[in-house]
Amino acid sequence: MAGDHPIEVVTADLTTDDGWDTATAGRDFVLHVASPFPQSRPGNADELIIPARDGTLRVLRAARDAGVRRVVMTT
Repeated sequence: MAGDHPIEVVTADLTTDDGWDTATAGRDFVLHVASPFPQSRPGNADELIIPARDGTLRVLRAARDAGVRRVVMTT
C-alpha cells in the first residue's frame, strides 16, 4: 500500500550524542518512547529529570539535523 513505512527499532543511548546520527539518518519518522530510569530510587529528582530532558533534546536535535518529518514522543 502506498505510504506504508516499515518499522525499524533502533536503540541509542539517551545520555550520549554517540550513535544518534546513524539512528536518525534516512528516517521520515521517529518515535521517542524511552527515558533513562535507574535501578533504585534516586535521592534527588534531578537525577531523573535532567537525563530525561537532555535525552529528549538529543532526540529532537538529531531528528531535526537528519530532516525527519515527524517526531512522536510519549511520556
